[in-house]
Amino acid sequence: MVKRGQVEIQFNWVFVLIVGAIILAFFIAIVMKGKDLSAKSTGAKLSFDIETITTGASVSKGTAQIINIPNLGLEFTSTDDCLREYSIGGATRQYRDKVIFAPTRIEGTQLLAWTIDWSLPYRITNFLFYSSPYMRYIIVAKQLNVPEWNQAKKINQSLPEEMYKELVDIDSIGSIADNKNYKVRLVFFNTAVSLPPNLMNMKTKDLTALLVTSISGNDEEYDITFYKVQGTTFQSEYPITKAIGRASLYGAIFAEDYYMYKCNMQDAFKKMDFITRIINNRTSELYGIPNSNCQIKYNQAIDISSGVLTKMLDDAQTLSTDLNTAGKVSDIYTQAYGSSGLQNINNGLQIASCPRIY
Repeated sequence: MVKRGQVEIQFNWVFVLIVGAIILAFFIAIVMKGKDLSAKSTGAKLSFDIETITTGASVSKGTAQIINIPNLGLEFTSTDDCLREYSIGGATRQYRDKVIFAPTRIEGTQLLAWTIDWSLPYRITNFLFYSSPYMRYIIVAKQLNVPEWNQAKKINQSLPEEMYKELVDIDSIGSIADNKNYKVRLVFFNTAVSLPPNLMNMKTKDLTALLVTSISGNDEEYDITFYKVQGTTFQSEYPITKAIGRASLYGAIFAEDYYMYKCNMQDAFKKMDFITRIINNRTSELYGIPNSNCQIKYNQAIDISSGVLTKMLDDAQTLSTDLNTAGKVSDIYTQAYGSSGLQNINNGLQIASCPRIY
């Protein structure tokens, strides 16, 4: 028979254990809540710091730097309706008026920041590129195709040295090793897109590809296609889109997500619309100079029906809302760099000792 005192002692121990567990859970909850608040506070501060860094970088160009950051995971998103945001530690900010190309997630304690100006042919704005030294970029082309290989080699060399990058022959893609990078971006130049067998065990969202096809062999206009892993192959879920200007191509390389690229470029064309209006107004004023040789060239730029600036303004307005409007990117390239384009008009003005358009 169990004595009454023994039952009371057992009950007291059970009660103590229950109460102790409740108290322990209470303090753990407080600690976790404090940790969460601390992370959000740190994230809010860092998001402000990144905003400051972004603002500073947007007024400089041609610079790449490594910035130390807390390892909280920096994420970049862009929706199909072009809401562009970045977040860290639970704190979120919108891009505002910046043009930022970045992978969907940056891990680690270092942020790679790079700035390049975008010109067509006059300077329009600076593009900002963010990535991680721990993310791997693999440029792929066919070495036996000399023009293709040289183009890919040139792009690889022009990317910042701080990037984890390499140039690979398409015939050697089967030997690409898995170096355990948290993300891998493959960029194929004028060649078939294929998934390296040694990378198939990566998470599908962390392995992406881009196909770059140069137009007419020039270094300013490209067809680009974004790919994601589906099963054991790369598949494109998005339409072929355009890159114009080397900075635009870099944007496609850094922005592994189609919507991030599209929305940033549409915003860039909004800026082009604004800058082109200013240049067009300036050219209209220059047209008043009493010099027939100068006036002929200014008119080639601003003529209401055939002027190159007039056409570029119309194209920029269209592309600012729909990047994939047929023929518009190619038309801008022609108006900017063609034999009768703005660049040649501007050079002709200089030779004729007339004030240049830009």
